Formats: sequence, C-alpha cells, structure tokens
Amino acid sequence: MKEFLASLGLPISGICRFDSIRNHLLPFRAAEKIEQKGIKAVIMTAFPYCREDTYSNLARFARVPDYHHTAGEILWRASETLAQHHPNYNFYPFIDNSPIPEVYSAALAGIGIIGENGLLFTPKYGSWVVLGSILTDMNIPTEESPISRCNNCGICAKECPGACIGGNKRKYCASALTQKKGILQAAEVEIIRGGGCAWGCDICQQVCPMNRTTVIAPHECFGSEQQHVPILTNTTDLSDRIYTWRGVETIKRNLSLFEEME
Repeated sequence: MKEFLASLGLPISGICRFDSIRNHLLPFRAAEKIEQKGIKAVIMTAFPYCREDTYSNLARFARVPDYHHTAGEILWRASETLAQHHPNYNFYPFIDNSPIPEVYSAALAGIGIIGENGLLFTPKYGSWVVLGSILTDMNIPTEESPISRCNNCGICAKECPGACIGGNKRKYCASALTQKKGILQAAEVEIIRGGGCAWGCDICQQVCPMNRTTVIAPHECFGSEQQHVPILTNTTDLSDRIYTWRGVETIKRNLSLFEEME
C-alpha cells in the first residue's frame, strides 16, 4: 500500500487503525458523521514545504501556495484512484479541517514523533510538514508504532514569544494571534512582534535541535521557487494564499505592527 501511495504523490505515509484514535477524535469537527461511515483505517500523509531560509515576515508554511488547495488536490486525486482500484470501499480525504487528531495519528502510523510544541517531527524533514489523511472503510493491515515524543529539552518553551508551550496558555500563541480578527491588546501586539511574522510564527521550529539537519525538498504540489513568496506587503498578490482566510484587514493590521517599529 505504501508503495502504491507513493506512486500517487504521497511518498510519506503510514496507516493506523481507526479504533486506535476513536477516543481522540476532535468532537467539534463532524466526528459523528465519521463514526457513521464505518471507518476502519486512517492513512496519514505528510507534505514537506520548507525551502531555503531567507529573511521573511511570513512563517514558512505561508510562503508557499495554500496547502489546503495544493496538498488537498493530491489527496483527492489519490482517494479517487484508490476507490477505482478498490471499488467496494470508500476513501475520504481530509486536510486540516477534520475530526482526526492529525499529529497523534501520524505518530501512531509511524511517520514521526511528537515534539514538546505539539508538532510532528519527521526523520527527514523535521517539523516542516503539513499533514493530511484519507479515511477508509477498507480494513487495511497496519503495524502501528508506539507514540514517541521528543526529550523535552525545553528550548522551544524557553524561546516561545507567548510562553505558551508546556503550560495552559495556548491563547497566547503568536501564530494564533496573527489570525485573530479585530483590535489586539498591547500584550498581544508585543507577542506578535516577538514572533517576527505578520502571519504565523516559526520560532519553536527554528530553535528545535531536531530541525538542524532537515532536508530541504518541498513536495512538488507547492510549485516552483517563483511561487514562493517570502515577503508579505500591502501590494502582495493574495490569491491562493493561506493568510487570506481571515480577511485583508487582519493582514494589513499585522503588517502595520511592524511598520510602527521602523
């Protein structure tokens, strides 16, 4: 199966049993509908997106075309092909917006380990990946891996501008704050500035020792170097970019926070 998935544009994949993650489903994302479809297995996939690092005011995942569209299209095509080869079964692709606990499922499927910052770290590409899944009512044989976690060296927690790692302060995550609409509090402004990005935040990934030897080879779905946009400005073409989903005003507000520092 993994070789077949690789031929469909999914070279990084693993499979876990649905029963193994049933108690970890995210209840606010249509979990009940998933339960009704008789799902037996979850195919987890990872899409590396990182290019060579340069100065940027965007988190790396936001510098490439929106993964919901690009990686999502790969998953849809793969699901259609799987259904053609296995007509008695159904295959449902998801990326990001699903009841599947993606990081936990991917670790269980053997794709990587869970970091202190809650992200999945793959052996080759580190945490510079986005995750996707294909759910199926086909009973695919699996060899699940014990959940592995990092050694909690504490570097990411120490460097996090919002001090949100290792505690119950997720609302202060710089990446989440860049996506918050409306007027920001003074403390929230300082956290965003500390993250250094007008959209997202990469600090916990940049300082992690497990990311020091990662391979720079983005998945083909993220296009060419020319489609890589490292700098966001008020004149940047916003089409097919992940930072458009909260509206132009949110982007302009975030950019203004850094303009005020100049």
